Amino acid sequence: MPNPLNILRNLFRSKPQTPEAPRQAEAPAAPAIPPAAPPDTSAEAPPAPPIENQKSKIKNPPHSFLHLLNEFRIRVHAFAVLLIVSFAGYLAVTYLMHTVFMQPPVPTRFLDWQGRNDAAALRSSSAAGLTTSAERAPLAHYHRTRPWFQPDPRNGCTVSGCHDPLPHTRKQKVPAFANFHATFLACQMCHAPADGGPTAVTWVNITSAQRQPPPAMLQLLRYLDTFSELIPKNPAEAHAAILPLLRGTLTILGDDPALSTMLLQIETSEPGSPVWRQAVDQLTYDLPSYARGEYGAKLAREPQPGSYQETSRTLRNLAQRYLANYSDVPHRKQLHSEIHGSLLKEPVTCLPCHGDSPATLNYESLGYSPRRAKLLGNLQLARLMQQIRQGEQFHLPKLLGSDDAK
Repeated sequence: MPNPLNILRNLFRSKPQTPEAPRQAEAPAAPAIPPAAPPDTSAEAPPAPPIENQKSKIKNPPHSFLHLLNEFRIRVHAFAVLLIVSFAGYLAVTYLMHTVFMQPPVPTRFLDWQGRNDAAALRSSSAAGLTTSAERAPLAHYHRTRPWFQPDPRNGCTVSGCHDPLPHTRKQKVPAFANFHATFLACQMCHAPADGGPTAVTWVNITSAQRQPPPAMLQLLRYLDTFSELIPKNPAEAHAAILPLLRGTLTILGDDPALSTMLLQIETSEPGSPVWRQAVDQLTYDLPSYARGEYGAKLAREPQPGSYQETSRTLRNLAQRYLANYSDVPHRKQLHSEIHGSLLKEPVTCLPCHGDSPATLNYESLGYSPRRAKLLGNLQLARLMQQIRQGEQFHLPKLLGSDDAK
């Protein structure tokens, strides 16, 4: 019996069917073999070598000149990169060793002070670090260094070469306190005998050796201290009084950045405005720190006009003659007696000016404010220095709790 499946398969075939030959006995149907899977075309074939590389290989065979030149260029480039990296590593390691493990020396120009403070510089009218600001302060110097010394070209004792501008060196315990007075006191103030009672004293200009009013700085300090309560109430009047005194102070001190800034603020602001008030308050607070004795003038006994200048000229001439006649001993002794004959062997102590009542000096007439004059007339520090000079037992005064600290 024919297989029904074969009959249906033959019916749907497109090609015409030939008459079927008679079959002999039908063989058993072979098992169906599944059709072979189509080849996988998704996998890409290995890329073919570029034609250009093939051409270069053909053009530059391994032993050609261009091939060797290309190899040489590559090796030189690699060697240069190696040198640069090696040099950078060497610099890094050297810098690490010198900055971390070996402390480099500080340049001398940073350690040494740019100014001078020897006797020749102290006699000079212009010396860096003394009369003018130095280029910079040394690293070892804690405080800021500003101009702190004004030489007196009319002082015959120092200009002649006999004494240094800071002459007090014998008393090892008190030389600094005595030298504090060297810039604003004439030598005769302490080394000449006093008449007893208040002494007639005046301010003498160190440049012209002529009398002058109290220095502008002291006048400004006195105004700011005495009229501190009236300045806010009448700023226009205070403005007119402060400006000329502040300009005169800058003329004496030189170009100070802080005071110059305050002057500019006061000049360019409206009296009574917040900017003006702030500048005046700052001036009132900072100006006392500038009052260290560099006023462009000295206190001297002046019974007659011109005597200070004449005395300085006489002492300078005698000193020059004394130094020139070093071989004539008797004549030198005579000149020495003429120079020092009227002077005291021991200078006047501190208490006649800063402890006795009444004091030798009338501080208010010299330009100081009443509060400052009262303080200077009874100074605890002066009594302490007197005890040190005499070798007596002393106790440190309570400066922070008294007016001496102001």
